[in-house]
Amino acid sequence: LSLMNTVANAYLKQTKYDKAETLFLEARDRGNVHLGENNQVSSDADLYLSSLYALQCNWEKAEPFFIKSYEERRKTLGEDHKDTLKSINSLGVIYHQMGNYQEAERLHSLCATGRSKTLGNDDPDTLTSKNFLARLYIDQEKYQEAEPLLVEVKDRGYRVFGEDHPVTSAALKNLMWLYQLQGQGEKLVALFLAVIENKKSLLGENHEETMEARYGLAKLYEKMGRDQEAEEMYQQCYERSKASLGENHPDTLKAMNLLGFFYSSAHGLYRKALPLFAECLKQRREVLGSDHEDTITSMFNLAAVYLKLSDSVEEEGNPNIDSWLKSAEYLFLECVDRSRRGLGDDHSNTLEALDSVGKVYERQLRFEEAKSVYEFLICQRKQALGEDHPLTIQAEENLRSFLKFLNELGEEENHLEEHEGDDNEDHA
Repeated sequence: LSLMNTVANAYLKQTKYDKAETLFLEARDRGNVHLGENNQVSSDADLYLSSLYALQCNWEKAEPFFIKSYEERRKTLGEDHKDTLKSINSLGVIYHQMGNYQEAERLHSLCATGRSKTLGNDDPDTLTSKNFLARLYIDQEKYQEAEPLLVEVKDRGYRVFGEDHPVTSAALKNLMWLYQLQGQGEKLVALFLAVIENKKSLLGENHEETMEARYGLAKLYEKMGRDQEAEEMYQQCYERSKASLGENHPDTLKAMNLLGFFYSSAHGLYRKALPLFAECLKQRREVLGSDHEDTITSMFNLAAVYLKLSDSVEEEGNPNIDSWLKSAEYLFLECVDRSRRGLGDDHSNTLEALDSVGKVYERQLRFEEAKSVYEFLICQRKQALGEDHPLTIQAEENLRSFLKFLNELGEEENHLEEHEGDDNEDHA
């Protein structure tokens, strides 16, 4: 019977959940018949089954097993034993997932109080319970109750374990999420600045984690509309990476790419983005090769900037427009070719690049070629995603809009020809 549990556990680790469940249930039932109630084999099977159902997020099935575990531990070990408190915590998580917030709050509060009393306020299990309780408060929009708990966990976590400990990291993430929900941008900025300073002192100015924290602050500034501070932070990341790692290092190229995105995405500063994307593509071709995924991404980014430049109102009448469109066409076609060979005809990257080729043809007044591309794109999306997928529907709507535009353009041309004919008759 013990062997059945062992084999079932092996299935569980292989994510063969159906086979594992069948064996665990059989081991439990046979154990009860041949070994009597409360035997070790059946208890082990129940424990494994609770883990199995939790992994499957099947909370209704998991609930009775966790209740049974809690009741048994409470009777044999007492209410404040660490294993009993672990069962209370697990039940709280289950009720949270099931949407039974009232019962989840009662259990998480009970567990946090019990662990504070038994294990102490600085114990990681105590702080984990408070994290769970705070997250539950957030989900119930009880923001005033959540914030002091998270601040306490964060501060204790920093002091006792350091920033990289799971308890501290979870509190930081939950606190950032809370401030985002409340729209408290200044508190978020202060939190990011504190994280950056902490990482600088522990890991150094140019460590990867310090740089990631700076990127997070730059993105926050961008969302808050503090564009000058965002630009300065992106530039700082780029300059630091270049100075410490060199121009060809992947992290430097990432920083260059992010600065280019800042200029091109929401701010329309295509001329600032262009040299950054061009240099990034050049370096990635040399360092990673032309078929690398990051290189193909750089091709797409540079091609997109050329296309956006050609469409920009500020560049209307610029003699470079034809050249930009040719560059965009060449790069998008290269993206299609390399993505197709590396990822397949139906991959989203291939199809996105193909759609962009159609836009270039449309901008170049090569309407028949654009139409052929859009029609082919719809066939590929149907084949890869199905007829009802949002991207397939969007592709069909784009084609309808394009055909409507062509129809209106044809009517306008006919009207002009008729008007010219009338004028010629008048002159005659």
